[in-house]
Amino acid sequence: MNCVEIKINLHDFVDELIDEEGKKEIENHLKTCNSCFAEYKRIRKFFDKLKNIPYTIDPPATIIEQLSAELLKRAAADVKEELSKSQINIKKIKREQIKQEKELQKVRGVIRKSNVTRSIFTTKLTRPLPSRYSLSLTKTIWTLLPIVLIAVGYFIYDFMLINSPWKVRTVAGSVAINGQISLSERWDEGENLAIDEFSKVVINIPKTGRLEVEPNSFLILLKAKDKSNRIKLLRGAIQVVNTSLMPYLTIELNDAVIHDRGGTFNLLIDDNSNAKVYVEYGYLEIEQKGRAYFLDEGYICELRTSMHPGTPYRADASEILKSEVAKFDYENGGDTSIEKIISNARESDLLTLLALIPRSAESYRSILFNKITAYYPLPPGVTQEGIIKLDRDMLERWWFEIEWQI
Repeated sequence: MNCVEIKINLHDFVDELIDEEGKKEIENHLKTCNSCFAEYKRIRKFFDKLKNIPYTIDPPATIIEQLSAELLKRAAADVKEELSKSQINIKKIKREQIKQEKELQKVRGVIRKSNVTRSIFTTKLTRPLPSRYSLSLTKTIWTLLPIVLIAVGYFIYDFMLINSPWKVRTVAGSVAINGQISLSERWDEGENLAIDEFSKVVINIPKTGRLEVEPNSFLILLKAKDKSNRIKLLRGAIQVVNTSLMPYLTIELNDAVIHDRGGTFNLLIDDNSNAKVYVEYGYLEIEQKGRAYFLDEGYICELRTSMHPGTPYRADASEILKSEVAKFDYENGGDTSIEKIISNARESDLLTLLALIPRSAESYRSILFNKITAYYPLPPGVTQEGIIKLDRDMLERWWFEIEWQI
């Protein structure tokens, strides 16, 4: 250490905060440098005087600031004097001076909890780390800068995805936004939209398609953002028509969520919050109670409150099959209904049979399996054992294998 570094660390030395290696280095320097030794004696004398102060002292609130200012002033004078006596590198001195100023501003020195002063003042002061362990401001900035830039970049990117408001076109009647008749043809995020029994509107969903809202419907625009558009349908009927191959639209119901996977579908909610969804083209995904179900084009699925989604069936299925599906789902039709569904199922109804496998007793899974494999063999990697044991990945892969062929 040179003289400047020694004087910077003298307070720690007196306060017994220097490690053994640093302590020996300072002691050896003090034996050969009169200037540093004089500074050491001055600090030591000051600490000795503090010991004689009564323990009940209640120091003024400004004492810390005053002492810090005085110590900073003297430290600056010492550095200036040292500059005139040595040829120490200017940049290094400035760096050390900045470090010293920071430490003094943190009230390093005599007013601290330490081995010497903790028994003098009753004021609770935080004990800072030794100066050589303090972080460099420059290093801290350069460390945090990439994180800040990433955060700012993500914020800008996320902000650019906002596509609110959505454009609303009134086909008939009028539309109310947040309870007020709207003439602006704008639907902003967080607003509800209601139309009466005589009205109909078409809403443009940016980069996705359009939303046709039928009479007597009530919706809320939860999120208007590219790749994460989200609405909630509380009442009425809507039709979603996609113009994008990769639509991003989620529709919340009372206790289920529908993820648009592309195409055209219709959704109806009655006064009891029961829903019915019909896919005209493409397919969608229904999520309820932590499980996901796929619904293919031409199929209908009923969603009753507080129940799992009903077994999907084709819109053109026989009335017997539709009736037995309803009995199985909601009237405890059991094995009798399964047998009738199997006997009345056509080739185009096999996704209904596949959906029945996880819902049936194990004794009927093999029967359903054999009926389906008569038309659609298992794809690679899917086994009969896996299907019977309800391997979700295998069931999904078989669903897609059948779906593209129907």
